Amino acid sequence: MLRGFTGPNGRLTLVGVRPEPKVRRKMHPRRVGAIERLNSWEHDDGTFDDELERIPLNRLDTFGAEGLRDLIEFARAVEPKGQLRLLDRDWEDRVPLTMHIAGLMVRSPKLREGLDEKALPTMIEHMRLKLRQAVEDGTAEEEHVRPLLLAFEQPGMVRLEPGRNRHQAALLDLITTVTAAIGSRHIVSVRQVDQPLLTGSEPVVVFPDADLLKGVSCAELLTEADPPVAFWEERKDMLARVSEILSATAGLAWAANRHTVVLMAHPESEDGCKLIYAFNELSGESLSGILNTKVVGASDWVAGAAGDFMLEILATAAGKAQRSKEPAQRG
Repeated sequence: MLRGFTGPNGRLTLVGVRPEPKVRRKMHPRRVGAIERLNSWEHDDGTFDDELERIPLNRLDTFGAEGLRDLIEFARAVEPKGQLRLLDRDWEDRVPLTMHIAGLMVRSPKLREGLDEKALPTMIEHMRLKLRQAVEDGTAEEEHVRPLLLAFEQPGMVRLEPGRNRHQAALLDLITTVTAAIGSRHIVSVRQVDQPLLTGSEPVVVFPDADLLKGVSCAELLTEADPPVAFWEERKDMLARVSEILSATAGLAWAANRHTVVLMAHPESEDGCKLIYAFNELSGESLSGILNTKVVGASDWVAGAAGDFMLEILATAAGKAQRSKEPAQRG
């Protein structure tokens, strides 16, 4: 996917947004965004194996690449240029593309971090509600419940010991669930724009409703929902909540390459129709600006071709921040 964002030299400029600004230029696409052992399975003896990455995820990537190539070829053939056009494929033929998008949405560290951060607070709130309900139902005494409720208020009194490979174990089911949630109702359309698009660690922007300013990353959507996805729940319950949240969205958008915007929208909902209209009527410059801004705001890093306007603004700012820290680091 990253090759589509390179310049004439086949290289990318990478701008680190957080935790610290940084700039790296002339990077090969394969070196961008790679995180060592992100999907490795850790054994009890401390050793790792890469079977998850080498076999099922590699097959999913190969499968998804076919759908991505088909979409980009379709987008290049769209006439007139600059108009939003429906990808005229049967739902079965859209599965590789939809699975590719699902992978982009859930394979980043940010979703994992968000799920982990929410796990203990959501579990405590669940137990608190259950205890209060038990008192109201008469199945528990107030005097027995009160010490537990007080303990919930004290940091460190309740702990949640996460499984070592919890995210790796859930990943394939999560990709499948997201694929079904966004593929069952949302249609796919594409639009070519002249203004360069960026990609990043969170490349997909999800729109809960038709307000383009409220677009968020999948990680933010799932962990900030009310109630959020609770990673301590039984797998089927956790995945059902993921499906419920994503199925209700107006749509989502992402850049397939430097000049191709992809929109998946729910055409049978009012917000989905408004989203389709907005993506067709906005100028290419405005649409690119909105998506680029959202990707930068959600991502730890962004990448694109050297010379692209917004990327160079970020690179200049990050470069100045880097240089301002160098004397202190040497000292």
